[in-house]
Formats: sequence, C-alpha cells, structure tokens
Amino acid sequence: MSDSQIIIKEIVPFTTSIYQANIGDNSNILADINALSNDSTNYKAASNVGGWHSRVYSAQDLIGNVSFAKPIVEKIIPIVQLIYNELGISKTVAVDGFWFIKNTLYNYNKLHNHPGCYISGVVYLKVPKNSGRIFFERPDIMHDVLPISNVTDKSTEEYYWNPLPGDILLFPSYLKHYVEQNLTEEADYERIVLSINFK
Repeated sequence: MSDSQIIIKEIVPFTTSIYQANIGDNSNILADINALSNDSTNYKAASNVGGWHSRVYSAQDLIGNVSFAKPIVEKIIPIVQLIYNELGISKTVAVDGFWFIKNTLYNYNKLHNHPGCYISGVVYLKVPKNSGRIFFERPDIMHDVLPISNVTDKSTEEYYWNPLPGDILLFPSYLKHYVEQNLTEEADYERIVLSINFK
C-alpha cells in the first residue's frame, strides 16, 4: 500500500464543549433586576471588578423573591438535561444557584471557574456593543509542552464569544473564564446578565 492510499481518520476522545443558543428577548425583567441592584445589602464580591454582583439565589427563590427569572430558568433546564445525558450524568438537573451581574463602563470579571457544580451558564439580557466578550481558557496543558508556532482552532489557548441579547452559553463548571472590560461607547452602557449553576 502506497502512502497515497493511507486513509487517516481523526479520533476525538476528549472534548470540552461549550453550548450556545438564543432564547429570545428577555428585557422585560431588566426593571426587576435594576430594583434588586438598588438595594445596597444585595451585593456579593466575587469575580467582578467594579459593577454589581447580586447575592446568590436558590431554586426556592424562583417562587419567591425573584420569580421573574423563573421563565428563563425553565427554558434552560431541558437544554442542560440534554447535556447531562450526552455526558453520561445520570441525574435530574437541579439549580445550584443563580445571580445577576451588571457591568458598567470599565468593569470586568477576573479569571475564575465555578467549583462544586457540573454545568454553568450565562444568559445575556442586555449587551451594548463592545461591552465585554467572554473568554474561556484552554483546560489542558498543550501550550506548556508543545512548541506551537502557528495557532489553529484546535490549538488556540483561548476561545471567546461576542454575545448578543438573548444568547445563552452553557459550559462545564470547571472551565476557567473571564469577561473583558466594558468599553462600549453607547449612552446606555450597562451590560446585564443572569449567571446560573447546575448540579
């Protein structure tokens, strides 16, 4: 058999997938989120540098304080259940906590992950242009051991997503990620998201 007859098949045994969908306009809850942010006791210091990060809410709060978020969460749960099935996680999806983030001009989120849960997600409710892409860090050590001179889609150290309103990203909770500075030039400059963990 000559070299020209050799058939090469790519085997991809290990993957780290990020799942994306658009669940439509949910701007009707922005007024409720703004009301929460006006409460000075409703704040948690986390990965955010500047901006506002609400306290972490539980699934029980979906029938109480923040019931306005329930329709969004109910859209996401079946998607996460499909991801669980694909990954071989034999359990029913449970909300492990969710929160809201408002980044105004020059605010950003430092590199972090979400330990203690399986899948994390972010729903983009209000996204001015250039208000901050999300970056995911490569989870393996390829760049520590291989002298890569020409980076390709398969060897990149980071992957980023430039979100639009209604976008949702779901990803393994161990995956490190950060959000760049909000540098929008739009007069209405707040970037507002709902973040959520599942286990």
